[in-house]
Amino acid sequence: MSQNHYSAHRAGLSEIQSDWGMIKAKELIQVQNVIIIDGEASLESAVQTLIRGGVSSAPIYSQETNNFIGMFDYRDMLTYVLAVKERSSILQKESSPEIADLIKRASNAESIPVKLASDLSQRNPFYSVTEDTSLIQILDLLSSHVQRVVVADNEGKLTGILSQSLIVEYIFTRLEHYPDLKALFMKTLPELNMGKTEVISISTDRPVIDAMALLIRSGLSSVAVVDPSDRVLGNISLSDVKQYIQKNYRQAILHGTCLQFISQIRMDQGLECGADHAPIYDVPPNATLHHTVAKMLATKAHRIWVSDSNGRPVGVVSLTDVVRLLSGLQNQAE
Repeated sequence: MSQNHYSAHRAGLSEIQSDWGMIKAKELIQVQNVIIIDGEASLESAVQTLIRGGVSSAPIYSQETNNFIGMFDYRDMLTYVLAVKERSSILQKESSPEIADLIKRASNAESIPVKLASDLSQRNPFYSVTEDTSLIQILDLLSSHVQRVVVADNEGKLTGILSQSLIVEYIFTRLEHYPDLKALFMKTLPELNMGKTEVISISTDRPVIDAMALLIRSGLSSVAVVDPSDRVLGNISLSDVKQYIQKNYRQAILHGTCLQFISQIRMDQGLECGADHAPIYDVPPNATLHHTVAKMLATKAHRIWVSDSNGRPVGVVSLTDVVRLLSGLQNQAE
């Protein structure tokens, strides 16, 4: 990974203490109950396993080969729903042999085990590291298109899963131990040259299925829902759609408008919390990195919109941006 890739982020930064980069994976995972999905389980059963476990992704184990064969996440299930169940023309134009096989099986009313949908979206590869792997090595992995890595002990037993959000939260909650790193987080987004990424949004009157197809084609975890004045009214993410992509998913919701969908989400969240609960997923252009990351963690969002004074999105900050910044600092210190 070249240092030039991070040169824009490093401008004006003091040398950051490097000892936090040597933290081992074993310390990062702490105590985890790793959820594993049987490769022969049905897709619907696999989704239920993710929901019950409160995770967005899990490794798939093959009893036949006695080995882990991949990962399964909500993006894989959504890809299946759109390409196979909904026969979305948007996705079928780029249909892979795997999707073509699933369409054939579904047409013949064959049972489809989750192992056939492993990394169907081609965005969730299986990566494993040892417990002795350093944080800087993990940051380098998570700076690419990898959102999580599996941690295994010397005997090959899985002991944890490290995601971008877990790593960022681990560092964020320990800033007091690293004064220079804490000072970095108090810098504004413009000072760090962050928040300038183009916003991908969808209008309130578009059908939800278009938003889902946009999530799959763009590889993003969420899209902004904007009104006719381009003001952000809400957010549609992969985690929002998990309740609606199961066996008895509500087809009417998929073909309803994005405005109806985010209104339904807010109502459901309000019922769960006992109050009107509508997370705000944006920050002003001059927000500090600390404020931005705090909002990410509070809303469990992978992306935070940067909005102007009129509420219009002008940029976005993602967990990947934060991970790349941290990885770049560590590479610079070496």
